[in-house]
Amino acid sequence: MGSLYLRGDVWWASYYRGGRQIRESTECRHGQEKLAKDFLKRREGDVASGRPVSPKASKVKVEEILDDLLTDYKANDRSSLDGVERIVTRLDVIGGYCFADPAEFDRLCLDIWHRFESEPAHVRL
Repeated sequence: MGSLYLRGDVWWASYYRGGRQIRESTECRHGQEKLAKDFLKRREGDVASGRPVSPKASKVKVEEILDDLLTDYKANDRSSLDGVERIVTRLDVIGGYCFADPAEFDRLCLDIWHRFESEPAHVRL
C-alpha cells in the first residue's frame, strides 16, 4: 500500500514494486489531494496488474516503440522484416513524434501485422 505526502506545495506518492520503494511527484498542488489520491490508486493498480510503472513510461514516443519493434524483428531474424520496415516507415511519418502509452505496444504490433497481411503478395516482395 502506498502513501501520499506533501513536499513543498506538491503531493508526492510513495509505493512499492517488487520490494523496492518508488517515490514520484503526482504534479498535484496542495489543494488537489483528491487528484493525488487518484494518481496513487492508478499507480498501485499498475503495480498489481504488472504494467510498467515508471515516471517516464507515459512519455514514450511512438518513434521509440517503432524502433523497438524493428530491433525485435532484426534480432529474431524474422522473414517479414522488409514488410514491417515499410509499414513502420509510413507510421513513423504519421505519428513518430507523438507520445504513446507503452501498454499499447502489443496493439501497435498487431496493427502493423494486420497491415502487412492485408498488402497484396506482390507488394510484400
